[in-house]
Amino acid sequence: MIEFLQSTLGPHYGTLKFVHLLFAAMWVFSTATGYAFYVLPVMKAWRRNPNDVEVVRARNWVMERFDESAIYEHVAFPMVLITGPLLYVVGGWSTAQGWIDLKLLIIIGLFIPIEIMP
Repeated sequence: MIEFLQSTLGPHYGTLKFVHLLFAAMWVFSTATGYAFYVLPVMKAWRRNPNDVEVVRARNWVMERFDESAIYEHVAFPMVLITGPLLYVVGGWSTAQGWIDLKLLIIIGLFIPIEIMP
């Protein structure tokens, strides 16, 4: 199976890496940007004026849009989880490199539990 993947996807390693990085960036920035530039300012305004109808309306609107943007994150993360191991196999990586162990520890120990939790 590993030989089949290496022979089939080996010539397309660059494309596979591009797809992996594209989805990784989509996963990170889809909600981080929305949170930093939209949710956070509106929530701060709402905490200053919790009874202002316009601020409450803006808060509700922003939260709905933020939930819609999270769809991109939920599509991108599984793609990262699929292309990452493919890069590992196709690229001929091994756990002898110390950085790959740390990366897998961060992904398995931190990111996957965060994504699983509601």
